[in-house]
Amino acid sequence: PTSTFAGLKAGDNQSSHGDLDVGTFIFDAMGVRWAKELGAETYDTPGYWESGPTAGRWTYYGKRAEGHNTLVINPDDQADQNVYAVDKVEKYVSEPGGGYAIVDMAQAYKDDATVAKRGLMLFDARSKIMVQDELKCKVPSEVYWFMHTDTQISLGDDPRIAILTSGNKRLKAEIAEPAEAKFE
Repeated sequence: PTSTFAGLKAGDNQSSHGDLDVGTFIFDAMGVRWAKELGAETYDTPGYWESGPTAGRWTYYGKRAEGHNTLVINPDDQADQNVYAVDKVEKYVSEPGGGYAIVDMAQAYKDDATVAKRGLMLFDARSKIMVQDELKCKVPSEVYWFMHTDTQISLGDDPRIAILTSGNKRLKAEIAEPAEAKFE
């Protein structure tokens, strides 16, 4: 119950019950799920079982990329990942002190980016996690990085640092780069 666990998703956006969630991750440490998935929507909502690019399914927050712990590039009211994307784990390494995985997200973001990769690494005796995105947009773009949590979030004077709190447990989240990025 106090182990550190991280999971990173690649996959097929058209899979049964699928979401636009290539690149989403979850993270558990100290008995707390710090980064979580929202879970299923109600199955009988209008358009829920549609799956094409303009499907009603993609109007629901929990089905869109923004409803997951992944990226949104140039947000609008359209599907925020390629609904036909099939992206794969490019590399996976697991060792006693840590490990990492890299997902090539190029298909999911093919309309906006020429390169889109997400790496997730456990390191420092599996006590820390790093999420690293490599993104080369086709044109200057607005990029959002999402993470959902049930914990309390405190933002201080430095907008690049967030403190998450659950009971008496605390987790520090810090943006390494780009320099102009900030938590909101």
